[in-house]
Amino acid sequence: MVSITATVRRVGAGERQIPSEELVVGDIVTLFVGDIVPADCKLLESRDRRILVVVATPEV
Repeated sequence: MVSITATVRRVGAGERQIPSEELVVGDIVTLFVGDIVPADCKLLESRDRRILVVVATPEV
């Protein structure tokens, strides 16, 4: 299994990399070209945004 990390900014903690499982409400996630979006997010700001949407569902 691949562990997805996220670059987040938290009040009083600055910017750092954390496992996506540790994201909480209020985290500000910074995305760069080629990043996987680690969770449901609200887009606050973007420049030249292009999105490739791929839905992966496990087959049972």
